[in-house]
Amino acid sequence: ATWVVIDTITSMQNTWTEVVYAVESFLPRTSAMRLYFRASDDPNNSVCEAAIDDFGISGFTPGANLVATGSAAIGTTITLDLAAPSFPGRPYFLGVSGSALVGIPFPPLGTAPLDADALFNVFPMFPQIFSGFVGSTDVMGLAQGFIHVPSDPSLAGFQACGAGLVLDGGAPAALTGGVRLVVP
Repeated sequence: ATWVVIDTITSMQNTWTEVVYAVESFLPRTSAMRLYFRASDDPNNSVCEAAIDDFGISGFTPGANLVATGSAAIGTTITLDLAAPSFPGRPYFLGVSGSALVGIPFPPLGTAPLDADALFNVFPMFPQIFSGFVGSTDVMGLAQGFIHVPSDPSLAGFQACGAGLVLDGGAPAALTGGVRLVVP
């Protein structure tokens, strides 16, 4: 795993201190994201005390949501359901990449959980596999994209990440979280 250090406290804190972090400022939101805490007494290794109290994770409802339905099995079709109810009739773009370690920034919205890797750069050249990835949402703010998994046994184990962007007046208006797809 790759870990991103958000904070390091190097001095003694003899009181409770409230600390709040916007995790998206450090890494893209994904369903594989994990948080951990580590306490150590480097370099002395004598006494180490640490306490965490009233820990919580809060979030918000994104302006757009992306859900994958169907099996990613060879020879099948996966449906990507985009819901952006606040943005009916607006242009949208879906993307796919092989990973979501760094993400693509879209200030001030945040970071799209896709990497600008080889798959991200070539997927538009394959409309027979990736269809409905560009268009406009309907009057309810809904849209669908499709990934047609080719009947190729060598794709077993192939992984991809998907995400979406909705525009309003030509400017980025909403990002979706990411979906991870694995061909069994």
